[in-house]
Amino acid sequence: DRLVGAGPDLADLGTEEQPRLLIERRERLVHQHHLGLHGQGAGQGHPLAHTAGQLRRLGMEIVFGLRAATAAWGDPDAVVVVSPALFSSAIVRVRAALSRTPVIAWVQDIYTAGLTETGAASGPVARVMRGIESTFLRSCQGVVVIHDRFSDYLRREMAVPARRISTVRNWTHISEAPSVD
Repeated sequence: DRLVGAGPDLADLGTEEQPRLLIERRERLVHQHHLGLHGQGAGQGHPLAHTAGQLRRLGMEIVFGLRAATAAWGDPDAVVVVSPALFSSAIVRVRAALSRTPVIAWVQDIYTAGLTETGAASGPVARVMRGIESTFLRSCQGVVVIHDRFSDYLRREMAVPARRISTVRNWTHISEAPSVD
């Protein structure tokens, strides 16, 4: 499963490099800034408070997802979504599927793991959330994670194919600081 529309320059690369290079090389990526959705957090025009509980957070994600999905996208080569904004990302994924636009999910945190580890959800609720997150991630053409442990978890717990997962650690774009005596 190569990235749809990735172009010949990416087709021969190993799958672990495809999402990263797609993000760096393509000119027509959809970003919330281009959609006019930047600055929509608490105190900046978003309808819900920053200190939201679980239901309010869900509402906030749905509102953001609907705004992103109904904004003018132009003709992007790919859409990059960032999780743990799971529900807004899933809404955007549906819009992208309608235009056959590839979606890359950049996973900064695993929604389901966070819910269970903090005790915010368990039992049937956790299973439903795992199903939603798993289905969403498996539907993406690429999944970028910040650590190999995330990759292991997504493969083992969510059945995301290894060939679609790439690890790009946080802060890798920063040069190493010089040594100070």
